[in-house]
Amino acid sequence: MPLDLFIDSGNIENNTGLSVSKKLNKDNGKYVGLYVENKGSGPVVATINGRSEETFEKGESGHIYVEVTQGRFGADKEYEFKVVPGTNGGMINIHYEIAQRESR
Repeated sequence: MPLDLFIDSGNIENNTGLSVSKKLNKDNGKYVGLYVENKGSGPVVATINGRSEETFEKGESGHIYVEVTQGRFGADKEYEFKVVPGTNGGMINIHYEIAQRESR
């Protein structure tokens, strides 16, 4: 069983949010997760490939996950991780971590 694979992490403070794309291989773990800690004053919305949408209010943190699949002919597949300001827009201030693992 593979160990957790660290993919990316950081802190973002801006009005556009996070947009990171990475090619993943399911042999490195069945799931990929995005952890978000909202340190800002308004809500943020996190997605992976436009799915698993979750809103994190001020002071909230948590994970979203999707199952990793392969592309055509077994090629690595691109995954897009986004965290954007909530419905009212504005600045965001988050800490994020992306990791691939065998379980949620």
